Amino acid sequence: YILIPSLLVFAQPMNRTIDDTYGDLVTQLQVTYSNNWHAGQTCGVCAVSPSQAQAYAGTWHDTTSDNPNSTTLHTATLQFNGPDITILTNASFELDGLLLDTFKHPPQPIEDQYLYNVLLFSMSALVNTEHTLVMTAVQGESPSLLLFDYAIYTWVRSLNRS
Repeated sequence: YILIPSLLVFAQPMNRTIDDTYGDLVTQLQVTYSNNWHAGQTCGVCAVSPSQAQAYAGTWHDTTSDNPNSTTLHTATLQFNGPDITILTNASFELDGLLLDTFKHPPQPIEDQYLYNVLLFSMSALVNTEHTLVMTAVQGESPSLLLFDYAIYTWVRSLNRS
């Protein structure tokens, strides 16, 4: 008898970042923005200016949906492959075509108040496959400002046997 050892590689979860400007440095996938988005750190027409030093990689993207009669959607679309996604950035979140969640933070009366690295959306236990996440600045009776900095997703190597 000959015994042939089998090699079993277990799934190794790894967190990866999707930056608003540089995208996913591993897969090279970029965030796709609809019209009306601006690179926040260089924006001359944006109403707000958070600290560039507080932003991941010193960058963020900015949009304001301020016309309740408009049908124009202000969206940012991310693609990732894995079982978990977390967004740190009045937005709705659609994953693989299904509306899952909305986030609304009424501004405080304190001028120049910014919250950094705030968890806005998280979804786990997804099928370990390619997903598409769409963030939309919600149109409503009052303006909706959406600043997107980055997302973190979990990538899991598929199980290989030989």
